[in-house]
Amino acid sequence: MAVIIPIGHDQTVRRLPWVTIAIIAACTLVQFYAQFMAPSAGELRHILEAHQFATGDSAAALERQALELLDKMPLWRFGYHTDAGPGISLVTSAFVHAGWFHLVGNMLFLWLAGSVLEDRWGRLKYFVFYICGAVAANLAFKAMYHGDGTILVGASGAISATMGAFLYYNGSTEITFWYWLMMRTGTFRVAAYFALPLWLGEQILWAFLERQGPGLSGVAYTAHIGGFVFGLGFAIVSGMIFGRGDPDADGPPVAVARPAAATGQSRYDMCMDAIKRRDLATVRTLASRTILDLSRAGDHAGILTMYRAIAANLSSVPLTDGAFVAATVAVDATGDADGYVEIANAFDREQPGSMQLPRVLWRLAQHHRDAGRIDLAVRTLESLAGRFAHDPFGIQAREALDKRR
Repeated sequence: MAVIIPIGHDQTVRRLPWVTIAIIAACTLVQFYAQFMAPSAGELRHILEAHQFATGDSAAALERQALELLDKMPLWRFGYHTDAGPGISLVTSAFVHAGWFHLVGNMLFLWLAGSVLEDRWGRLKYFVFYICGAVAANLAFKAMYHGDGTILVGASGAISATMGAFLYYNGSTEITFWYWLMMRTGTFRVAAYFALPLWLGEQILWAFLERQGPGLSGVAYTAHIGGFVFGLGFAIVSGMIFGRGDPDADGPPVAVARPAAATGQSRYDMCMDAIKRRDLATVRTLASRTILDLSRAGDHAGILTMYRAIAANLSSVPLTDGAFVAATVAVDATGDADGYVEIANAFDREQPGSMQLPRVLWRLAQHHRDAGRIDLAVRTLESLAGRFAHDPFGIQAREALDKRR
């Protein structure tokens, strides 16, 4: 089983995204009410079971009770009923979710894409766009749906619209993903112009496989597709009319500039300045990408200067596993064995489940051996063999240990 979750990107905003924050707060409050205050599905089921054996006035009373309970349940009251005509539920359904996991996943995507669009467009334009995206996604689902009546809930259609617009304006943005695969974890970066079309292709594939609607997965893939296409189209038309310039200024900026606009030496300088100011959020946003850029340029000295500044000024080293590997390659190229040990240990501490860690631990064991630290070399090999038993380097470590016995 593999889990891949976007956790950040190299865009920042100049002002607080109050509309995005308000949407997240509203969705959270609705979910809190649905979970802890609204009638439960069990209560409704109990009434429906009793209704099966009731007759006359008793049956009518139970029907009224069931309708009263349904009216207090957000999913029923505010969800979009596909067998009903147009109404306010086309919008309200975007504020209701089927559970906490559904909510948290959607809000994460909304925060990453929506806050950037709100900063670019301004709050009013962004809010209108978000509402229209919700309507467009629900209508797209209804147009493609041919099954029995069902209820749509969730912000994913509207959020898909923000993702479509994000692709148009911020296609070169590098998105940071966290992964969990076969008990290993780590992070990697992929450009939005690759990641978002790939995501859209996945939605199209699942929509084709589940032609009648949500299907076994319970996911309205055609709503995602409709929202994404609407958002991309809206952004293209808006860009043609108004251009793709800087965000509308409807409030004071919360930062002087955007790190995302920095490239090359300017990004390096901004990152070094953030390190000196101990600005962990900016370092987390910029450092890994800067180190990878330096690695592609073969600038080992620049990589090590930045790494050592981070280690000296911050309590943690917030790098992706790819950036850590670039740092180990750089320090190895300089012949600094002690420096390699320092970076490898930090990598192990920060990302102990990374799929790229076994190679680094194997090299770490070699450095310990060459320096005469045999006990540390053996301990490193034992850790590598025990934690990464099926990795090629883990297998080599076990074979090396067997030869010592």
